[in-house]
Amino acid sequence: MFLVPLAGGVPRPVPVRLTGDLYTDWAPDGRSIVFDAREGDGPPDIYRYWLASGEVERLTNHPGMDGHPSFSPTGARIAFTSTRGGSQSIWTMGADGGNPIRLTDGSAADWHPQWSPDGRSVLFTSNRGGDADIWVIGSDGTGLRRLTSRPGTEDRGSWSPDGSRVVFNLGDDLWLVDVRSGGLERLIDLPGREGNASWSPDGRSIAFVSDRAGTGDIWVLSLGR
Repeated sequence: MFLVPLAGGVPRPVPVRLTGDLYTDWAPDGRSIVFDAREGDGPPDIYRYWLASGEVERLTNHPGMDGHPSFSPTGARIAFTSTRGGSQSIWTMGADGGNPIRLTDGSAADWHPQWSPDGRSVLFTSNRGGDADIWVIGSDGTGLRRLTSRPGTEDRGSWSPDGSRVVFNLGDDLWLVDVRSGGLERLIDLPGREGNASWSPDGRSIAFVSDRAGTGDIWVLSLGR
């Protein structure tokens, strides 16, 4: 896990002595980072790193897998993927790791949750329709619906700041889907692999990872609207 200035520069490692810290999310107040990691050879759990003190707080400790954490807009709860219920489902818990609540169930695999900007919905990827598609469910566990259904793997959805659109990976490219109409737009169709997109706070640009230059670097795409 690394931090890099917004203007670019040399990445600075975060001093966390755990392995596999792959999926991270900032707390809304910017004071901490939640992430999943392994201690030894066991399955991943969810931890919280406090920037000011350097303290690492363990939030989950379960025999199954807990990962892909995402803060709610208020920072009060965290959505995450877990196998603790027997299948890979979406759960939420308090920011201190307490009061876990299961949002999705069934035999399908669900992963990569992300809270909507208004906190009323959780976006996630699921293979419950066959291929991996982007789905959304209310934060109370109601209103499950599929947003995308193109052939192939659609993954790593990210809400626009106003909650009207979602950017996601499809194949090696980035696409947009309109949350209300379901209309699709391909953002990038260039050599190389693009993915792991995230919106700017004003919704005018998208940061993403691309290997178009030969290595996996962070790029920014201006939407011009």
